[in-house]
This record gives sequence, C-alpha cells and structure tokens, in this order.
Amino acid sequence: MRDFFVQALVFLLGALIGIAVPLLPKTGQKWTAGIVSVLLICTALTWAGYEVGYKEGIKSVPTSTTEPEVSYQIVFQSNRDGNWEIYKANIDGSGQVNLTNHPDNDGFASVSPDGNKIVFLSGRDRDGDGSDIYIMNNNGSQLLRLTQEGIHWDPIWSPDGKMIAFGSNTTPDNSLQIFIMNADGTGKRQVTLEATPTPAVPTWSPDGGKLAFCAGNPEKGFEIYIINIDGTERTRVTYDPGKTNCSPSWSPNGELIAFDSNRDGETEIYTVNLKSGIQARLTRNQKGNFKPKWSSDGKYIAYYSTRDGSSQIYVMRADGTGQTQVTSLGSNRNPSFFPSIP
Repeated sequence: MRDFFVQALVFLLGALIGIAVPLLPKTGQKWTAGIVSVLLICTALTWAGYEVGYKEGIKSVPTSTTEPEVSYQIVFQSNRDGNWEIYKANIDGSGQVNLTNHPDNDGFASVSPDGNKIVFLSGRDRDGDGSDIYIMNNNGSQLLRLTQEGIHWDPIWSPDGKMIAFGSNTTPDNSLQIFIMNADGTGKRQVTLEATPTPAVPTWSPDGGKLAFCAGNPEKGFEIYIINIDGTERTRVTYDPGKTNCSPSWSPNGELIAFDSNRDGETEIYTVNLKSGIQARLTRNQKGNFKPKWSSDGKYIAYYSTRDGSSQIYVMRADGTGQTQVTSLGSNRNPSFFPSIP
C-alpha cells in the first residue's frame, strides 16, 4: 500500500512538469521545473526515510489503523522524597504518583494479574528489625499486612492471582529460602530445600506450576534454576561459574526467561530460550542493568539501569530495541508492569 501511494504521488508530480511547464514563459519554465524536481526528490527521500523508520521499528508514522493503542503502566520504588516509596507511572514517564507516602521504606512491588492489587515489602511495622509483605489497592488504599516475622524479599503474584511467591528466612535454621502462600497470607509453605544455596528472586511460569529463581554464593557465582512449586524437579538453566546470573523473569508465552548477568563484565540484560538454550544479550551500554520484568503481552521489558550515574527505570522492546528512559528524579529501581490494557 505504501508503494502504491509513492508511485501515485511521483506520477502526479511528473505529470505536473509535463503539463504545466510548457505553458509557462521560458524564464518561468526553468524555475518551475526546478521547484517540482526538488519536490520529487524530497518526496522520495521522505518516503525512503519512512521505510527505514518502519523497518527499524521507529514509531514515526502509524503502520496500522486496526491495531488498538495499548496503555502501559509500571510500578517501581523511588527515593526522590527522601526514603523509598512505591510509585506508578506511564511508560512515557507521565503520570508519576506516590502510592505509599510513608516515612519508612517501601519497595519490591509487584502488580496482580488483574491490575487491582499491589504486593510489596515494607519495614513500617518493624522498627528497623526486618521487613514484611503487604498488599494494597492499585491506588494505595486498603493496606493489608500478610507476614509478621523474619526477613522477606521479592514478592510476586502467581499468574492466576491466587498466590504469592517470595523469599524469606523463616526457616528453622534461618536460612534464606523460597516460599509460596495464598494471597491473603495463609497457607505458607517452603518450596526450595535447606541445602539450596541462598535462593532468591522467584518468578512464576505462565501456567503457575513452576518457579524460576537464582541461587549460589559470591565465591562460586549465582545461576538460574527452575523448580516445581511442590519442590520437585529442580533443573539448572544457566552455566557461568564465578559469574552472577539472577533476577529471572518468565515471558508470558513461557518460551523465554529474561535475567541480568555480569558474564561479560558489567551487569546486562539477557534472555534465554528454554527450548533451544539460545541466549541473547539485550543491553550493551557497559553500565549496570538490573531486574528485568515483562509486560503482560510480552512486547516490552522494564528494568533499571545506572548508565547515567543514578538508578533509573527504562523500558525496551522484547528484542532490546527502543530503550527509553522513564524516570529521572532521585534513584528508581525494581519496576513491574500493570496488565496491558487496550
């Protein structure tokens, strides 16, 4: 369709030269022919530029009138007000709102699959001794505390919104392990075994039957593993001895896991295909890039980066193109998408 309009436009302009120019005085013929020739060249260059933009994914001119616009929002933690708070924003950086407004630190937020609830960590009821898991409405109202003791980290909703996976040291020997519980805080049970070295940052498989997480230690490195939610069939995904592969995030179609790794020096964002084992590097700025999270439609990945000196939220397409900064005030970390809304 684009080629048709280009050809039609060029044909019409050519006809203008053939019809209008001979009717003008000789002095005007040269002037008019020159102007029309310039128009022809500009038209060709403009459409050539459009073609390059289209092929490289530059959003300059809409390419389809049938595909609906999609609204993307994220939550993240920011210290712009003097302590860590939970914010939400559009991925173009607009509409940034503080949801928690509390003098204690709040962070590690995750949005429920229906977009109505947010689970997060806070030390607000601990007087500096540990952190608990809370849920609230997506506007910051109706706060509910789910845990009462120990240290917790990285809570994340199950795909059906009925359960929450998280890390905790509430074990008999205070070792750090992965747990799951009902969304109301009941039915807590341990998933990883005592012998597993420091498991962290769980993420659910799209069918809700498995968890991916990272485990290891600073001396031997951290790798990504997958385990059934009943604790069986633990398998290893990455193999980089002495390096840190962590912060896994499972793609909505179940085919990929995004993660951060320092295998090439600075920490960058990668994906691994769970069937083929093929891994792809998505960021290449030689600065730290951390905690990738997929949008619910699988088109975008949010993460935070220190490429400009402070921690800021970025969003990119799933293939690593179109890396766009979302935040700029203070330090901002640990983004999570709201469900994509057409």
